[in-house]
Amino acid sequence: MKKIAFILSSLIFLATGFEASATPLLLTISETENQESSAWWPSQFGSDKNWVDAFSAQGLEIVETTAISSKPKLSPVVYGSKNLSNKNAKTLGSLFGTTDVLNGNVTWTCAPDSNGKMLCDAQTNLTLLYDKNREFPLSLRIKATGPDKNSAKNFAIAQIVSQVSLAILAQTRTSNEIPTITDKPMLILSSLPNADTLVTLRKRLKRIPGVNDVAERWIANGALALDINPDQTQLSQADFSSIIQRFITETDEGISVRETGRSDRGVVFEVVTY
Repeated sequence: MKKIAFILSSLIFLATGFEASATPLLLTISETENQESSAWWPSQFGSDKNWVDAFSAQGLEIVETTAISSKPKLSPVVYGSKNLSNKNAKTLGSLFGTTDVLNGNVTWTCAPDSNGKMLCDAQTNLTLLYDKNREFPLSLRIKATGPDKNSAKNFAIAQIVSQVSLAILAQTRTSNEIPTITDKPMLILSSLPNADTLVTLRKRLKRIPGVNDVAERWIANGALALDINPDQTQLSQADFSSIIQRFITETDEGISVRETGRSDRGVVFEVVTY
């Protein structure tokens, strides 16, 4: 466990360094509840404070529109109180001096549960727009409870933001940043929420026929590479592909993995807990 703790502390250090240099993110999130939609542009700057605070708590720099002294003039026809198209969201980002935008809608359903607490169900239809012309959809379903609606919503927002932050870290890296340390292809985890997740995923791999052992090979840019059968100097591409396919289809309660990149150096997975 000491080794795992060291690995995760290194991941936190590297991921924090990455975030500090990332392009500020503009939020263009609209919200719908009881069939009524609300958006913070163009006349309600600052009404997205709960979202800004949640992202800031994750260490991500957010474009805070309330701090801009000379705000851009926005056409009510193009930027009215409605869901923005991705194209218009990108343009809005450029007006606020950034290339990275989180655009889309969150639909809320809130009602008391059987224990007298408030249960809020959030369905997201978001898209991460980054590097000027790249897009990454983020459809999430989050449920959270609290003593009142505001508390339940804030708990749900924190969970949504945590998963979006992991996706941002995964998607804004390029395959060129993956080091070449061995000739063997690696299984690369671009995000690890905690040590227990790593232990569970190692066990998942070891359940797969043909996997005898798993070892941590390197850590770089917030990613952790796992060496399958480290005692073997080579692993055929066919065997590696078969193991990867089984890794995707195997399940563990509360953990999902999604392939985000593939090259001759290995396969990159985003890890999400829920």
